[in-house]
Amino acid sequence: MNESQYTLDRIDRKILSALRKDGRLTVAQLSELVGLSSSPCWTRVKRLESLNVFAILVLFLLYVL
Repeated sequence: MNESQYTLDRIDRKILSALRKDGRLTVAQLSELVGLSSSPCWTRVKRLESLNVFAILVLFLLYVL
């Protein structure tokens, strides 16, 4: 899949929401919150990181605040 064509699904948005509330969550805690096992949750976090979603989110939050 082309990275520029990637759209966030419901689970990705739940991950981002949980990390926005508490960026210090462990993968185990995060996976429990979003309803995934640890391995798929970690894979999604790493994919979001590779797509620079976290950097974009930080810039957006800095702009809004």
